Amino acid sequence: MNKYFLFFLIISCFFTSKTFAADVSFQVEDHIEVADSFYVDIIANTDGELVNSIETTIEFPEDLVIFSGYKNEGVLKLWIEAPYEKNGRVYFSGIVPGGVNGFYDANSSVLLPIKFVRLFFVAKKAGEGSFSLKNTQLLKNDGKGSLMYFEERGVSFSVQPNLNSGEENSIKLDNEPPLPFEITYLKYSFFSKTPSLLLFETTDKKIGVKEYQMKVDNGLWSVVKSPKSIDRGILGHLITIKALDFNNNAKEAYIYIPGIITVNIVISIFVGLIFIIWLYKLLLYK
Repeated sequence: MNKYFLFFLIISCFFTSKTFAADVSFQVEDHIEVADSFYVDIIANTDGELVNSIETTIEFPEDLVIFSGYKNEGVLKLWIEAPYEKNGRVYFSGIVPGGVNGFYDANSSVLLPIKFVRLFFVAKKAGEGSFSLKNTQLLKNDGKGSLMYFEERGVSFSVQPNLNSGEENSIKLDNEPPLPFEITYLKYSFFSKTPSLLLFETTDKKIGVKEYQMKVDNGLWSVVKSPKSIDRGILGHLITIKALDFNNNAKEAYIYIPGIITVNIVISIFVGLIFIIWLYKLLLYK
């Protein structure tokens, strides 16, 4: 009886154990010193399966590193929730329209892992730490939004003392603003249901753009995303859009949106009134 019990126990363990061919993991820079800004890539091997969205939470040691931003250097361009930090965790979720199952490389015969996004951290002090994933979800591009089964893989890293100084360097945060950019105004057509839109985008050389803010004339700033719908008022307005990186360095761009009543319309009305007055006097004294 004991032999049969052992046999069924082994068979049960074999079929109930979870083994995944797919995984979500990290790529971290090899050498990190105190005060360095370094990147952490979030990557996935989907075993050839197309996926079109990811949602995850990343835990990191707050005593060792500081989250300093991200760059759109992966497949995620359409954010549901762009990366943000709260209480030692980074959260993000995004969509890849059409799905993706890997990166093609001319020098490789196999698909390379998907890179979703590049995060940036700054090392505060020397020590050992790790990054880990929590509550990650990958959705298949199968028209149903089916969940993919995979393994979450953390990674350990080490921060070395700064070799260029006898004492640990102070953290050198980015003080350069985002790159200059322009605002494009797309005016609605008379027969279109689409409102007028403002399009804008820029990047930051180091740690990425955190958010955009907009104000109308001398009004208050508000957080906006591109494309931004804009109402065309009776009078024209000066629109200012400000791009902020994760250290609050800012770069501004401007555009003037003409109102419904333009200078040409005012001139036309004025000329029309003069003509009506002249015609009235002509008829009155005829």
